[in-house]
Amino acid sequence: MVDTEGSAAGLYNDNIGLGDLDGDDELEVVVPSDTITICAYEPDGSALRTHEMYHGHSGHDMNYWGEVPAYIDLEYETRGWGPCYTEPTARANFANGPANIVDVNSDGINEVVVIGNVHDCHTSPYTDLYNTPYILNFDRTRFNASGFDWTTPPLDTGAPIIQNYNVIESAQPNPVTVDLDGDGNLEILFPSYDGRMHAIWLDKSEHGSWPYSVYKSAEGFYRFASEPVVADLDDDGHPEVIFASWVQKGTHQTGKLHILDYLGSPIHEVDLQAAYGSPDWNGVLAAPTLADIDGDPDLEVVLNTAHSGFAAYDLPGTANARVLWGTGRGSYLRTGSTQGNLDASTKEASDSTPSPGDMLQYVIRLQNSGPKLSYASMTDTLPDGVSFAGNLIATSGMVDESGGVVTWQGAVTASDPVVIQFDVTVSEAITEPQLVVNIAQIDNGLGEVIERQAAVIVNGQAIYLPVCWR
Repeated sequence: MVDTEGSAAGLYNDNIGLGDLDGDDELEVVVPSDTITICAYEPDGSALRTHEMYHGHSGHDMNYWGEVPAYIDLEYETRGWGPCYTEPTARANFANGPANIVDVNSDGINEVVVIGNVHDCHTSPYTDLYNTPYILNFDRTRFNASGFDWTTPPLDTGAPIIQNYNVIESAQPNPVTVDLDGDGNLEILFPSYDGRMHAIWLDKSEHGSWPYSVYKSAEGFYRFASEPVVADLDDDGHPEVIFASWVQKGTHQTGKLHILDYLGSPIHEVDLQAAYGSPDWNGVLAAPTLADIDGDPDLEVVLNTAHSGFAAYDLPGTANARVLWGTGRGSYLRTGSTQGNLDASTKEASDSTPSPGDMLQYVIRLQNSGPKLSYASMTDTLPDGVSFAGNLIATSGMVDESGGVVTWQGAVTASDPVVIQFDVTVSEAITEPQLVVNIAQIDNGLGEVIERQAAVIVNGQAIYLPVCWR
């Protein structure tokens, strides 16, 4: 596609990113493709405009995202051309470079994180040099805030070890944007054609033991890594990085399941099954998926292998795991953005020790700490001991009650929590102290359901113990 608002070509990966770039609770669309430009659009299809620094250049007036070439040197980018014909010049192509739309520095403003394949356009054919992340603002300027200057992206992250898909399937540099060290800033993880998994901090360096090499020359064959998923499996405040690998064709070898700590040191590496039948290699090219598939308290990691079907591995001790990036491109929507999170939601009762016949009010607060959730829902089935008594109200969305079941559905944004409240009557048939637990199931619309409960003791007594101190 070529028009007056920029250029684009084919997509060879899950490149498209969706997210709110301008804070209006609507999703913009960012489309890296097989060119040196990135197209971006408003929800109505109109192209996003650029900062004035890209305007007014004779013959290269770049009013829209899709007109700005991604050189490493910002001077070449702002004037719209580089000296490719006369000297070595580095610029990026985005055929395999997906975009994430995330808030990298926790200031409430989303940025675009995209991985470029940097090549030297002075050679013929172009010489691929390395994969590197760009961080871009809503107006296509390069991120420079909170003391982190990305007007020049990280350089020379690692040259390709091989780029022949007849020898080994090509590596795809899908970015994963999560906070590894708990400082409120996002790190950028991506697998690269240099045979390593990278984790780049906002200071543009790699900390700890990063990058981690899945390719080890001593093995005698090539190995590449999949997109990772990230979760604090043991809820100790430090997330783990989980990914898989695949191997060179014709080797009769197989990939591995890799689990690293947040600083890039290996915790577990497990060989996958060998290929079934006639194929002469195996491994996993796609991102793993973290989910509970057997109904126990723990997570499993599910892998789609190349030549031995689906594989699933138990992750013991993960009942309280915090999932930061749970599947390919972040969520089942594959948007490349941090999905909305309703974990901060609450449920309360107006009286913890009511008497039979009393009126209680339940209040459920749906609190989203991420991007807009358009299709959230809540179901509250009233337990024995209380009955619905009306006054059903929700601050937004659609709420209803039928047969003792209260339901709600609608959107939840970070700026506008949804409050649902209703009254119940405590049964007069309760004569002894009785615990009544009311549970609300809250669905974020992306495949995750959490529960929030309010417990009251009918015919109970509030007892306040003395406070002693020395």
